[in-house]
Amino acid sequence: MIETKRLNSFRGLHLEITFEIEPDYGGHHIPVGKDRMTYQISYGPRVKLINHTHLKTYKYPPE
Repeated sequence: MIETKRLNSFRGLHLEITFEIEPDYGGHHIPVGKDRMTYQISYGPRVKLINHTHLKTYKYPPE
């Protein structure tokens, strides 16, 4: 996790969470890239994607 913010200060439960992920190829656990995603999450539950940035693409290893 990169950053977590509480948007309404101490009032209510409205969060903004930013994290980085490395998706992998199938069930082989070979990372294929790196992405950063930011979501707003509030009670209800309500989840909204705010930003998705592709940071890096990795080459497949030789077979």
